[in-house]
Amino acid sequence: MTTLAVRAIPVTDLRSDIDGALEGLGRRQLLKILKRGEPIGVLLRPETYERLEAEHRALEDRLEGLAETLAILQDKKMLRMIKKSLRELQRGKARPWEEVFGEPL
Repeated sequence: MTTLAVRAIPVTDLRSDIDGALEGLGRRQLLKILKRGEPIGVLLRPETYERLEAEHRALEDRLEGLAETLAILQDKKMLRMIKKSLRELQRGKARPWEEVFGEPL
C-alpha cells in the first residue's frame, strides 16, 4: 500500500507559484490545498494517482472476495454440501474434470 507524504499549502501561495508547487511535488507526495486553514483539494502526480487507483481496485476485489466467503460461511446448506464433497474426495470418490464436463480443464 502506498504511503504518501502530505504537504499543505494555502491556496493563496499556490496561486502565486503554481509552477513551483507542481515542480516540487514528489512521486510519493500529496499536496493538500488549504483555504482559511481548511482542506479544499489535493494535487498529486499522475503516476501517483494511477498507483492509488490500482491499489483501490485491488482492495475492492479483495473485499468482494471476502464478502463472498462470508456469504458461503453463513449458508448452512452450502457448508454441508462442501463438507460432504470433501468427505467424498477423501474417500476417493472424485471424478476427473474431463469426465464430468467433457472437456479438458
